Amino acid sequence: MQKPKQTELVATSSSEAYDAYVRQAVQAAIDDPAPGVPHEEAEIYFAKKRAELLSRLADGKR
Repeated sequence: MQKPKQTELVATSSSEAYDAYVRQAVQAAIDDPAPGVPHEEAEIYFAKKRAELLSRLADGKR
């Protein structure tokens, strides 16, 4: 699984600006022609990430 593309940073000084930003990001994701990631693949990916983080925390690292 590849990391998602980073969305453009916007000033979110107001709730209206933030709402517009979120709506734009969601619509961009809906319109993205790339194939979706199967649920099982996402679960495995994030389980590995959690295990790595817990291991680092147990070792006293951040």
